[in-house]
Amino acid sequence: MVIAVENMYPWRAYGREVKMYLPHWDPVPEPYEHVTWDFSHAAIAREDSLANIRGLDRRLRHVHLTDGTDSPKDDHLVPGDGTQNVAESLRFLGREGLAGSVCVEVGTPGMECAAQRKERLAAALAFAREHLTA
Repeated sequence: MVIAVENMYPWRAYGREVKMYLPHWDPVPEPYEHVTWDFSHAAIAREDSLANIRGLDRRLRHVHLTDGTDSPKDDHLVPGDGTQNVAESLRFLGREGLAGSVCVEVGTPGMECAAQRKERLAAALAFAREHLTA
C-alpha cells in the first residue's frame, strides 16, 4: 500500500495567506516518499503543474485528473477547461511512465440530470485516453 501526500493550496484572507496546513500546503520541497498531484489544487495555488510533476519525478504516485482556475473555489473542472497545462503534463507522464495511478476527479454539482454528469465524466476519461499515451 502506498500512502501519498497531496498538494493543497494556500488559504487567503484579506490579501494575506493563512496557514492551514502543516508543515506546508506544497509537498514538492518536502522529503515525502510519495506525492499525489491534484491539478485543481495547483490552479488555486497558481502552481505550474508540469514543472512540479517533472520535479517530483518518481515520487509522484497518484494524479487527480481535473482542472481549475486561480479562484479560491476548488473547481474540479473537466481537464482542459481550466488554466492548468493538463494535456502537456499527461503527455509527459505517458512518455516517462507513472509508477502509480490516475483517477478522474471532476465535480458534478449543479448538473440537472444523470446524463449531464455522465457526459462530463466521459469527457474527462476521453481527455485522459487522448493525452496519457506513451
